[in-house]
Amino acid sequence: MTQSHSYPRRLILAKPFITAVMTVLLVAILCPVPAQNRAKTPAPDPEEYWVNRVEPLLDKQCLKCHAGVRQQGGLDLRSLDTILRGGAQGPAIIPGRPAESRILQYIQPGSAPHMPPDPKKQLSAADIATLKTWIAMLPAPKIRPASGASATGAWAADYLARYRRSIQTKEVPPANLPPIATIDWFLSTDWRRDNIQPSRPGDDSTFARRLYLDIAGRIPSSDELKLFLADARPDRRARLAAKLIDSEDYPRHMREVFDTVLMGRPTDRSARKRADSGWYAFLEDAFRRNRPWNEAVRDILVARQASGPGRGAVQFLAERGNNYQSMAEAAAPVVFGVQIKCAQCHNHPLAWEIEQRHYWIVRPAAIKLLTDLRSDGIAADMDYRSRKFGPQIKRADELGAQYTLILGESEVEKEIVQLRSQTTK
Repeated sequence: MTQSHSYPRRLILAKPFITAVMTVLLVAILCPVPAQNRAKTPAPDPEEYWVNRVEPLLDKQCLKCHAGVRQQGGLDLRSLDTILRGGAQGPAIIPGRPAESRILQYIQPGSAPHMPPDPKKQLSAADIATLKTWIAMLPAPKIRPASGASATGAWAADYLARYRRSIQTKEVPPANLPPIATIDWFLSTDWRRDNIQPSRPGDDSTFARRLYLDIAGRIPSSDELKLFLADARPDRRARLAAKLIDSEDYPRHMREVFDTVLMGRPTDRSARKRADSGWYAFLEDAFRRNRPWNEAVRDILVARQASGPGRGAVQFLAERGNNYQSMAEAAAPVVFGVQIKCAQCHNHPLAWEIEQRHYWIVRPAAIKLLTDLRSDGIAADMDYRSRKFGPQIKRADELGAQYTLILGESEVEKEIVQLRSQTTK
């Protein structure tokens, strides 16, 4: 009997609870919270959405045919600037108006024309929604751009200028801040905006270890660490940095780092050649005297100094064995900070801004002069095995290095004539 009454009793007790829940739900649905009491949703950021969603999508699906020199229909989809400039049929998008944007029309299933051209590569509904969302995020232009062959990109420049101004941060650092404080201000501003909690400053032992590794290329000795920790001066960290930069460890460590960066990891043989040629001495002297980078690079490329530490700069080009293509590939990272090897035969497959023509612009100018030297048997072969002209070989390598910059053909020709006369005697 007890069991027969327990089930209905639980059901009866549950009714008031169910009624209360339903009442709360109905109130929530029929009586929404006033707008002024709701939390404000941050406005969508089209720049962030482009970087995180749109750019990767276009890179995967579209840039093989619409980037670099391969811009079918004259359309380049690498940036908002080029998208607004458009192609043969006008701008690819109309900001703020997805339905009027040509790119969105062409990627719909069954559209004619259709992009991508292969129907088997139809973009997914999620990809289409991504592009639609991004276009809708952009503010609409004040004037309606023209389309078709008569379209111009004049409106795009004005739109982009207004758009860039609208997304610029309104915060600026206080006036007359020193450079270090200005950098710290920008970092702290971004941390605050993105709710990032910076790491706590390291203790003195950690700081000393990191500083020694960065500047001297080694960890501090026990005595060096004890001496630093015993220093009670408030500027002890700055003093340690200055002390290490003034030490001989600094140019030695920087030489090791930049030798690898500029020349590649040495073998035992190449390390001996670099030491004997003065290349190591040249690098150490540059860091010891804190020479400006442009001065050091000029010495590397001109390769004219005949004595002193600067003479070792010749080895940068001489190690390329008078191969002008190898010289061009080595010089580009030093001067421009980019690798151009892939652009020798074709436009760079990953860095769209590097085209094949850039490679052949960077190459050394005096190819004919180098060819003349090789035809006369004066220049050393690639691995220095030739001994035909004895002492002249080393001079030929140095002379060949000098040809990588346009120094004036008459001056170079004089040296070639002189070298030829020496070998024919």
